[in-house]
Amino acid sequence: MLGVRMFIKTKLYLVLDLDHTDHTLLNSNRFADITREEKYLEGQRDSLPDSDMDKIKSSLFRLDSMHIMTKLRPFANTFLNEASNLFEMYIYTMGERADALDLVKLLDPGDIYFHSRVIAQGDGTQKYQKGLDVVLGQESAVLILDDAEAVIT
Repeated sequence: MLGVRMFIKTKLYLVLDLDHTDHTLLNSNRFADITREEKYLEGQRDSLPDSDMDKIKSSLFRLDSMHIMTKLRPFANTFLNEASNLFEMYIYTMGERADALDLVKLLDPGDIYFHSRVIAQGDGTQKYQKGLDVVLGQESAVLILDDAEAVIT
């Protein structure tokens, strides 16, 4: 009964994959891969937002530091808003921390969903694999959303 009360009083943990090459929360293309027909999109993009959520006018961004154009998945913000009511959310990526933080700014410009809960390459205890030992929570209370089944141990 104590375990049931623990789940009722606290949020479960949601670990979200974030790599600009997958399509879990956003979709990205390297500048070199943008076709001539898609070049018009560069004029429709926003720069990285400040901390003010009102500065996001669209969902397409140019990230010069990573040489990519990235677009938020449809309803990504709605999903994060709804999920934040149920879960304590983490971002977990095998990418570099600086890149992850830039991408998180697009998803969470007001710093209300993730705060400092971003786990990047080098933060884990296993090389080239994501491990739940760096997520602060009971393993049975963790839900993982990742496009690759084999990366989580």
